[in-house]
Amino acid sequence: MVAFLLIISFIIHMLSIYSIFILHRKTQAINTPVEHELHPILESYLNEIKEENKKLQQLVSKNEQLLEKPAKRKERNIPAEDNYAQIWDAEYNDDKVETSLHAKILSLHEKGLSIDQIAKQLKCGQTEAELILKFHEKL
Repeated sequence: MVAFLLIISFIIHMLSIYSIFILHRKTQAINTPVEHELHPILESYLNEIKEENKKLQQLVSKNEQLLEKPAKRKERNIPAEDNYAQIWDAEYNDDKVETSLHAKILSLHEKGLSIDQIAKQLKCGQTEAELILKFHEKL
């Protein structure tokens, strides 16, 4: 009887060791593709950053070339500091700030307009305007 129990115990131990081995291989197989997928993604991000860096370097070199040309400055009668400011204005002041719908609704409500008038003026739903106002009141 003892021999029979030892044989069954040995078989159960072998099955458990085999199942642990299989589980270990499966977990390694699951973790390995993540590492292989991560490398190309990081490489593509790195390439994008390199391209942006090259564009920035070209833009800076163009601006430096414009600042270094004294003949053009004399023709326009623009000092060096103003020339840089004009280049900056021409390049970067095309940004436009747009007020969000939420802010527009709140400002019109503060001016005393009703929800119907706000919805008509902003071309949005009355329920949307009302919900935004109620949400703002709770804050």
